[in-house]
Amino acid sequence: MKRIVLGLPIVCLLAACETGWDSEYKDMYHKACVDESSWVKTEADKERYCDCVLEKTMAKYPTVADALENMDKIGSDSSIQDCKAGVATQ
Repeated sequence: MKRIVLGLPIVCLLAACETGWDSEYKDMYHKACVDESSWVKTEADKERYCDCVLEKTMAKYPTVADALENMDKIGSDSSIQDCKAGVATQ
């Protein structure tokens, strides 16, 4: 999840992060999540896990700026941690 933080601030400097989650931000967040999910056994499980993480992150933090300000909390958020349930690990 830490690499997710690295890519988004750069984009936020170039564009307004206050407007919500457009498809570009969603795609970047999801791709970073998949890239960081080496502990997940299958690609299908990575996709399912990251879909869940993205959905719960967007629900809790309505803008990218909100998510960036709370990135330290996202990794330990119990509702987001629930996304790990049912995911095959290596």
